[in-house]
Amino acid sequence: MTSIVPVGYSMGGRLALSAWMQAPQMFTRALIVSATPYLPQPEIPERKDWESAWSKRFLSEDWGAL
Repeated sequence: MTSIVPVGYSMGGRLALSAWMQAPQMFTRALIVSATPYLPQPEIPERKDWESAWSKRFLSEDWGAL
């Protein structure tokens, strides 16, 4: 039997948590570290900007530099 375990830290943790919540039957367990699933409303726009900047870096920069 194959075990599928999403692993994520911070933004990756929120993505893993989202995947797990949408299809828990696909995973045997999950490892999520330092992923705040809830942010106070005033912090959401700043966090989205920060995560968007990191997302663009992951798409455009050398992974070794990150």
